[in-house]
Amino acid sequence: MQRVKLPDSSELDPDVMDEAGCQASCLNNCSCKAYSYVSGIGCLVWGVHLMDMHIFTGRGGNDMYLRLASIELGFVRWRKDQEEGSSNAKRRKDVTTEMSGVLKITDEGQLLRELPVFSFDSIITATDNFSYSNLLGEGGFGPVYKGVLPEGQEVAVKRLSKSSGQGMEEFKNEVILIAKLQHRNLVRLLGCCLQDEEKILIYELMPNGSLDTFLFDDGKKRQLDWSTRYKIIEGIARGLLYLHRDSRLRVIHRDLKGCRHIGYMAPEYAMQGIFSVKSDVYSFGVLLLEIISGKKISTYYNHKFSLYLLGYAWKLWHEDNLIELVEPAIQETCSITEVVTCVTVALLCVQDHVSDRPTMSSVLIMLESGTAASMSPRQPSFSAIRGPTNTDSSTCELANASITVFTGR
Repeated sequence: MQRVKLPDSSELDPDVMDEAGCQASCLNNCSCKAYSYVSGIGCLVWGVHLMDMHIFTGRGGNDMYLRLASIELGFVRWRKDQEEGSSNAKRRKDVTTEMSGVLKITDEGQLLRELPVFSFDSIITATDNFSYSNLLGEGGFGPVYKGVLPEGQEVAVKRLSKSSGQGMEEFKNEVILIAKLQHRNLVRLLGCCLQDEEKILIYELMPNGSLDTFLFDDGKKRQLDWSTRYKIIEGIARGLLYLHRDSRLRVIHRDLKGCRHIGYMAPEYAMQGIFSVKSDVYSFGVLLLEIISGKKISTYYNHKFSLYLLGYAWKLWHEDNLIELVEPAIQETCSITEVVTCVTVALLCVQDHVSDRPTMSSVLIMLESGTAASMSPRQPSFSAIRGPTNTDSSTCELANASITVFTGR
């Protein structure tokens, strides 16, 4: 076995001077279960249970040789051992690992895919011990770091906060759910880490970075002309529609944003903790206005009219002057017809009452057909509506979901 973090409780054989002698020593000792010759240390042998042992997927570790009966050679499985009655016994059972290093994702008995399971040590290596310089952002359920796998692939590593409230079994179930989600507008889950108290998701890394790095950067915003922004809007809409309607289970994203801020939250979610697919629709509407205007919901304030972004957008829509809302750097490339459609859709999405917001299927129809221009959204009050909220009763709630933000391609 290569790249092994050697087990505890080894014994040093002081009479052995090389690897061949270490092998002979183990083979001649009926109680020897495994051996490893470590340069600078010598011959280590194990005659008891192999405890606290795992394999590095990256650099590090040592070669270790297991002594097996011939009938066992075709099937090898190992697990982290634990003592009977140990307070860690239940926790350690959760991190039992197969030699294959994969989590098999099935659906109704059919194998969908095999998801790689990474060791925590390999994640530490990939992220340079979760270096601040590798920090990509802070999601609603934990930080996300850039990482590099041993073969050179760059990934996004989401380390769930220990305060997320999830147990290991809940996390496994969520991993299986996320692994079943396959859509071109969703970032792909590449693997996971379930070790001790660590719960980590490994996603493909979007090479161009997150959307906000282009929307709000004076040097990059011109790269997103109107045609590109419109494609991004449609891509995000299709991704949300897939989660809400077309995936095997209905999934509520709950963390859709260009950058972290409470302004993306629907009033009923921010104030009352009530959420549904219509809460995602509200967040989509806010993000839509940011994409069009290049202005952050969290910082924009129009001093002339004493309005924040949502109020300013409604004022310009009401005055039929939406070109003023468009990012100045791209105004010459925009289609005013598409701008009117997008802003109208956005204002419909951020309606105060849940029942007044469209579904994502209706949103996509309006975006593709241009029929939103005939709609008349009410002026949002920009405050939460207290009391009973009309939520979608058929919604499946995923408490503490940790699905990473997706990006339209």
